[in-house]
Amino acid sequence: MSLSAFVKINAVNNLSDARYCAGMGVQLTGFCLEPGHSKSITADKYREMTGWISGVELAGEFEHSHPEQILEIVQECPGLGYVEVREEAFLPMLMHAGFQLIWKVQVEHPEHLDALMPKTGYLNTHNIMLHLVSEHLLLDDSVVEKIGHLCRNCEVLVGFDINAANVLDLLETAQPKGISLEGGEEIKPGFKDFDELSEILEILEEEE
Repeated sequence: MSLSAFVKINAVNNLSDARYCAGMGVQLTGFCLEPGHSKSITADKYREMTGWISGVELAGEFEHSHPEQILEIVQECPGLGYVEVREEAFLPMLMHAGFQLIWKVQVEHPEHLDALMPKTGYLNTHNIMLHLVSEHLLLDDSVVEKIGHLCRNCEVLVGFDINAANVLDLLETAQPKGISLEGGEEIKPGFKDFDELSEILEILEEEE
């Protein structure tokens, strides 16, 4: 099974999500490895879960850990191809560590998107993916247009306000590298409600 767009699933912390998303053709599965974070998993759990999945790339997600700590943690997590950080200052410190870098940026106003434009040249030169997230911003026409400007200058993952009704329009209009969706908690071990996630992925599912 394959998807018509690049999809990253964020903060996967249970095997149900990991196996479901791999089976649906999700290209990149992210695991929060930030110590103390509410969605963080241990290196042992990471190894346990990733041992059950194949055919998907893996990302280690960090919030504020210093690169020295990040590199210590990822040594215990084999198979990681991507490292995602929020701190812009950490990007050059991780640039030669052998990972594809993702810079996760919180954008709560359209002006925040404009402010990122001068940084796109640097991101593109160093092959750093820009991951946009938000708690309040909506994907209205003006915001999608601004995202489109960013997408023409660097690789962008859009990770907010995405639903089954707007995902295809976003992909066609802004033409990002892809989208990111949130993993969720298991209702009980081995049992998940995939309704919201599956609606979007099924829209992106390509005919065999």
